[in-house]
Amino acid sequence: MGLIFIFLTKFMFNIAYNTFKELTRNKILYLILFFGIILIVFSLALASLSLGQTEKIIVDFGLASLEVFGFISVIFI
Repeated sequence: MGLIFIFLTKFMFNIAYNTFKELTRNKILYLILFFGIILIVFSLALASLSLGQTEKIIVDFGLASLEVFGFISVIFI
């Protein structure tokens, strides 16, 4: 029983490692990450301009950016 568990754990680790390697080779991942960071900074700057609605602006902007980047990811990946 223990030998089977070790084998399956090693097998799952190898699959996860190879998937991570393939994702890091894909340049579109870095592009999406870069624009995500820019959108986070922009949402914080935009939220500081609003009066009393800081949390709402950040949440709305974050949800909108998740939807947009999810759509872009589906198209290109």
